[in-house]
Amino acid sequence: MTYAVREFATVALSDEPARAEMQLNHLVRLIGERKLFMLVFELPENYETSDYVEPADNFVQTTGTQAGLTVELMENGTLFTLGHLGGKGPLVSLARKDGTAVEVNQNEVLLPDEVGQLLVEYVRTSSIDTSGWALRERMP
Repeated sequence: MTYAVREFATVALSDEPARAEMQLNHLVRLIGERKLFMLVFELPENYETSDYVEPADNFVQTTGTQAGLTVELMENGTLFTLGHLGGKGPLVSLARKDGTAVEVNQNEVLLPDEVGQLLVEYVRTSSIDTSGWALRERMP
């Protein structure tokens, strides 16, 4: 399977696992500085580089800044925000590069290394093991 990363353009990730991991971690570190968000999804087999591709019912997306990122997982058409287990904590406003903000619970603020690991897991296994995470269902 080939996965893609999109902000304003769709870019295929390497099919080589170690290279894809390096690409993902590099792109996560650009969020908040040069990128607004990142969306990771499986590319259709007949993808052409000039095609605009919308993700189907499964993808992972992240936004925020290097001080704090949030991750949303779309599984079979249901959108979830991932958070650390435990109390939700107060609402936190995560600034975005475009001057807007996204509000999440304090336990849903993740560090870039955590986000990189989640995205790598998603690309390697086509899912994220959510057993160690709190999930909050969101409206897509």
